[in-house]
Amino acid sequence: MAITPVDKVTLYGIADQKEAALDGLQALGCMHLVNLTPGTGEGKPPPGFSVEAHEALHYLRACPIQRRQVKDRRNFDFAEVERGALAIRGREQEFHDERDFVLKAIHAMEPWGEFRVPPEEELGGARLWFYVVPHYRLEALRGLGLVWQAVARDQRFDYVVVVHPDEPQGMPVPPEKLDPRSLSELTSRLETLEHELENLHWRRVELTRWCGLMSQTMAEADDRAVLE
Repeated sequence: MAITPVDKVTLYGIADQKEAALDGLQALGCMHLVNLTPGTGEGKPPPGFSVEAHEALHYLRACPIQRRQVKDRRNFDFAEVERGALAIRGREQEFHDERDFVLKAIHAMEPWGEFRVPPEEELGGARLWFYVVPHYRLEALRGLGLVWQAVARDQRFDYVVVVHPDEPQGMPVPPEKLDPRSLSELTSRLETLEHELENLHWRRVELTRWCGLMSQTMAEADDRAVLE
C-alpha cells in the first residue's frame, strides 16, 4: 500500500460565509473537515438516513444478480424502494425458516409413509404414539402389555406405532413428534415455498437497478448530516 503525504490546511473566513464555504469544500471532495472546537462534535455524527434505509441498500447490494443501474431520477421513489426491499427480506426470511421446518418434517415423516396423524376424537379417546426403536431394544416392548405394531424397518431402527390413551410408560426411547400433515401435503408445501422464494429472488433482483441512486441519495444526506 502506498503512503501519500497529507497536507493540513486551516481556513479562516467570515462567519456568515461558513456554510457556503463548507458546501464548496464538500463538493470539492479532496479534503477531510475536522471540528476545531474542543469538546464539540465528538463521536460519529448521525446518518442522514435511517438504519433501515442502510439495511435495505446493503440487502440489495448483496444480491448475487445485479440489474443495469438507472440514472434518471424521474421514476425513482426512495421510500418505495426501501419499503419493497425490507418487505422482500422479511418474507424471504419467513419462507426460509418455514422451508427448513418443512424439510425436517419431511425427513421425520418419510419412514412412516403416506398418512395423516388422526385427531384424538377419531380413535375413541386413544392416541397414536410413534417410536424409532433400535433393533436390539425391540424385545423390550413385548413385556409392556401395549398394543403396538412395527410398521417399517431399516438397517438400524424399527418404526413402531403404539395405540394408547396416554403416553406409554416403560418405552425404551421417547416418542417422536410428527407433523399432523401427510407426507404428500408436506411435499406440496415445500414446492410452494420454493416457488415463493424464487419469486422473491427475482423481485429483489428487479430492485437492484436502484442501488446507484439509493447510494447517491444517502451519501448526499449523510454528507449533510456530517456538515451540520
